[in-house]
Amino acid sequence: ILDEPVSGLDPNQIVEIRELIKDLGREKMVIMSSHILQEIAATVDRIVIINKGEIVANGTTQELMASFQGKTQLTLEVQGVSEESLDGLTTQVEGLELTGSKSEGDGHWVLSIEYDRDADPREAIFNHAKVSDWVILEMSPYRVQLEDVFRDLTVEGGARA
Repeated sequence: ILDEPVSGLDPNQIVEIRELIKDLGREKMVIMSSHILQEIAATVDRIVIINKGEIVANGTTQELMASFQGKTQLTLEVQGVSEESLDGLTTQVEGLELTGSKSEGDGHWVLSIEYDRDADPREAIFNHAKVSDWVILEMSPYRVQLEDVFRDLTVEGGARA
């Protein structure tokens, strides 16, 4: 049973302890308690989140994050956008919801887009941009972090509420 095993260690020591814990875990059950969630995700196979004495989540990192995600959020920064081609984005690319748009002037826009996590419209967005003569400066999906899951499960009312 380990409680905050990497607290106060330098980066080299953290890597060594992480490897030691993984090696021990191949032969024995290792229980690790920590509030450094990125360390938990990098070290363990299974995560149990406890809130006020109750287990509120139990699974692998991937299982916890998959159950947390509803829609994927995407930031799209483009140049050369006209009002008409911007309006055409959601009609030409199925399943997109434009949740925010900000003009930076001279046809430069930053768009916030949401879509179902089971769909991946990035190729269709690229094709729409190509046909519309847009220049894509950035296309970056928001990646759910373990901290997001923890906060949502342990903050009263949920962090997303």
